[in-house]
Amino acid sequence: MYARNVDQQTLTLAVSGMLWEGSLVMVDQETGSLWSHLLGEAVEGPLKGKPLEIIPSVMTDWQSWKARYPDSTLVFMPAATDMYSGEFYSIGDGLVLGLKIDKQTRAYPIAGVAQAAPVHDTLGDVRLVVLFHEPSKTMRAFRRELAGQVLDFEAREDGVYDLPTGSRWDPLSGEAVAGKLQGERLESLPGVVSDGAAWSTYYGGPMWQPESWKGTPDEPSPGTLQPPPDPPAPAR
Repeated sequence: MYARNVDQQTLTLAVSGMLWEGSLVMVDQETGSLWSHLLGEAVEGPLKGKPLEIIPSVMTDWQSWKARYPDSTLVFMPAATDMYSGEFYSIGDGLVLGLKIDKQTRAYPIAGVAQAAPVHDTLGDVRLVVLFHEPSKTMRAFRRELAGQVLDFEAREDGVYDLPTGSRWDPLSGEAVAGKLQGERLESLPGVVSDGAAWSTYYGGPMWQPESWKGTPDEPSPGTLQPPPDPPAPAR
């Protein structure tokens, strides 16, 4: 999700009908500039090189969101295809949560995080934790510093707990729902749920793999940060 204000003008963005390296290209109606939806940056036109401000958002199911934010409203748009159903995202095959912080990037495969969450990591100068909400198959990244204290987390049978205070946390909202820190909320980090190959093509950067990864022999070894594959040659 992006803010659409650039250089003191509000842009109206639409689908251009084009793809760039297999990813959607948007067009703004004010200047005709073309925008990469994955980069959040204009790639052609008068605004080329201008970035859009990223707004933290979450890709989850309506039931889980409504339970936490009952006053929410919903924008319903007819689907052009049934390919991207809840089942598609629940499988998570090839999908990653991509983060970019201080010009550093990292991608977290949904399938791996589902096995290993909570995932503790550092990207740039940010200590972060990636949490996984099993019922909705939702993955989110948060800063794990709160009021000057760095929190470590662990998964237990009844939820996710921080070790310093024993508070229990909701992995979908990042809010402490029980314990000493009840009512406190972790700062959400802006991430993008993307096809892993597309993310590697646009951003590069290492691909995180869990200690418990049980992949095929040609997949990366456990517990390492793997470089992305070489990007495909442009189609001609």
